[in-house]
Parts: sequence; C-alpha cells; structure tokens
Amino acid sequence: MKKCKLCLNREADKPNSHIISKFLGKRLFESLPNRHSIQYSRITKNFIKKQDTPKEDFILCKSCEKRLEIIETYFSRSLNELFEFQKYPLKFQLDKIETQEFLRCNLRPDLFTIFIYSLIWRSSISELEMFKDYKLPENVEEQLRLLLDTNLKLSQKEMLNHSFLSITEFDAITCLIKPKEYNIENVGMLIAYQNSPECYLLFISEFIIMFYPKSELSEIAHRHFKISEHSTILIPLANTEQWNYLKKIIFDKLTQ
Repeated sequence: MKKCKLCLNREADKPNSHIISKFLGKRLFESLPNRHSIQYSRITKNFIKKQDTPKEDFILCKSCEKRLEIIETYFSRSLNELFEFQKYPLKFQLDKIETQEFLRCNLRPDLFTIFIYSLIWRSSISELEMFKDYKLPENVEEQLRLLLDTNLKLSQKEMLNHSFLSITEFDAITCLIKPKEYNIENVGMLIAYQNSPECYLLFISEFIIMFYPKSELSEIAHRHFKISEHSTILIPLANTEQWNYLKKIIFDKLTQ
C-alpha cells in the first residue's frame, strides 16, 4: 500500500476521502432536481451526473483524515452561516471600498488559512479526472503539504491552542469570492482548473478560491483581499449579475 500523501509516514489506508469538504458541496445536491450535480469531462466532452462531492481511495491515512476532519468540522458551521451573513452581524460585517463590497469575518485567520490550503492541496494531489487540470508546481504542493502537516492537529482542543507555524519561503496569494445574495440562482458549480499560467481556480458551489503560487503575479485586487494567517479575513462579494457573469466566463472557458 502507498504512503499517506500528507504525513508521508503511515500507510494510506483510508477509503473514500473527500477531496472537497462534503458540507461545502451540500447545496449543489439540495437545490437541484434528483439531488445531483454535473461534472464535465474535457476528454469525452460529456456531462456526467454526480451525487456526492468527489472522493478518492487510499491517498491518506486514517490519522491524517481525522486531522482534516477536525478543521472541517470547526468551520462547517461558520461557513454555513456565511451564506446568510446578514443574520450574524457579530461574525460578519459588511464593508465597502469604492464600489467593491466585502465582508470582514470574525474567524480565526490562522485556522481559516489552513482550512483553505487543505482544499487547494487535496485538489492538486488528487488523481481524479475532474482535478487533472489543477496541478500545482511540485515545490508549491510540497510547501502546502508541510504547512498542513505542521499545523493540523488530532483534536479540536489541541488545534485551538496551537500557534500557527509558517514556512518562510512560502510566497502565495489566496483570495476567496462569494455571491452577496443567498438564493438558488447563485448556486454555482464544482470546478477545478488552472485559470492562467499564474492562477489556479476552485469553484465550489458558492465560493470561488483563486490561488496564485507567486504573489507578485497575482491580480492587484486579489492581493488586497488575500487570505492570511496574520490578518482579518476579508471576502469580496459579487451581486447576482456579477456572479452569474463569473459563472458564465468560467463555464465557457472550461468547455472550450
């Protein structure tokens, strides 16, 4: 049996590891008829019905799977509340820079950073077809693995008491975008691909995660809203018209 791709020590004995946290894809299945989503294959040019977020066998050991579950469980409630942020003013405050609205989030930035990195890293290491166009440079993938392996813990108590340990040479920008309105029309897709030579894109239902391995090559606007373990989490918002335009651009590029 192969070694776990996270710790590199134990055997990868865990079947059915979710590449994308199951709770993030929940609305993809709740809001569509017959509870399914659609996966597009660039190889066959076909659309394939899916009834769960993607899972893969034997890429992690059970211990590392548990470490990922700890941080997923910690953020599942907060991110579900984020969909209807107006109801939680103590946790999410609406703000604006010129015409751009965004949320200031009362979330632990170090833990949130690790959670987002876990989604990016798992998407990159996956051998499933839907992630074949989402392959980070090997050195960046390894830096993310080290960050995760160093900072993920086996209990929530240990995780909350842990001080984030960084890797000095890691230089990347990550920006999270979401729609402002909470409605069925704004439910997106589940897509992962390299959007440009400098940028990797994850579209997970109502979140778009833009990842730039080199900060100097990122868009200036995304640098302002970068997710960082040292600063308040800021999430730019798109109204329904803007969000649907983003969906169309991404879908058109995917199916070219």
